[in-house]
Amino acid sequence: MNSKNSLLAQAILLALALIGTPIQTALAGFPLGNAVTMGGEPVFWIKAPADGFSQEHRAQLAQDNLDNALATAPYCDPSLVKVERINGTVGLTLNGHLVATPDMASANAENLTAEQLAQKWADGIKSFLADHNRSISYRDSLIGIHPIQGSVAYTERRLYAPEGTAIPVVFEQAVSADTLKVGDVVRGTVSQDVPIGHFLIPTGSVVSGTVVDNGSHQMVLAFSELKTPNGTITPIRASISTTYCTTSVKPHPVCTLSMPAGLRTAARVPAMIAIGAPASETVTEQVAFVPGSHFEIAAGREVSVILNDTTPVALVERNIAM
Repeated sequence: MNSKNSLLAQAILLALALIGTPIQTALAGFPLGNAVTMGGEPVFWIKAPADGFSQEHRAQLAQDNLDNALATAPYCDPSLVKVERINGTVGLTLNGHLVATPDMASANAENLTAEQLAQKWADGIKSFLADHNRSISYRDSLIGIHPIQGSVAYTERRLYAPEGTAIPVVFEQAVSADTLKVGDVVRGTVSQDVPIGHFLIPTGSVVSGTVVDNGSHQMVLAFSELKTPNGTITPIRASISTTYCTTSVKPHPVCTLSMPAGLRTAARVPAMIAIGAPASETVTEQVAFVPGSHFEIAAGREVSVILNDTTPVALVERNIAM
């Protein structure tokens, strides 16, 4: 075999090897496991859970902070990245916005102090931003993911909506047990803003799913997708609970209050009570559509679609009109 044919054979073998090798990539603006990415490449890793959040969840939050800070920055430059103390705690910032706070468990995993870990994270971001063309391209991709008017494009964030979150939804057409068939696609429109912290799932978002058999020859609505007015689609797992089909419960932030004992509260002993989105155990039964029962949800009637899992969803700032 001559040298030309040998090189050709080697190229073919290399191509075949690459085809058989799984390549894991991250989309622009999304973390990769516990790695925070820029342009699809990890810039730093969060290696331990903290404050009740897994390292993957913390990476999700850091990714959102990083992307939004970069999208609103006046330019792309390593000088924007700093390690500084915020309320006595070491923090990694970009353009003055907090990106992530190192924890001792993650620092210990790398034999570093918290401040050294923050500096290591900062160096990862600075290294990426040092490539001007690549950083500009990445920033443009963040702003252009959702091509809508004004600055709303980069105020959208992906945050976790807690399990049990109630989303008020109306259907344009009646959803009837007499006409539904397994496999039918069902869509409903979010009729009120759903507040989650300083952000919200905006009115006008669309939930969609399919009609499935629940195993008892009954049909239920299994919602699998939430689409914001920006056009961002996130997967969800949600259903209509019987508890919230017949009441006017509206979504509101969860809080815990101290209830003192006394005549005013009619309580014998002090207690802590939770107010807000229903806990997961309250969502025990889905609305079932039994053929021939004539049961229907009328067009325009508001029902509550309940998230069955803690779910990352796309949100917008409360003060941004959609």
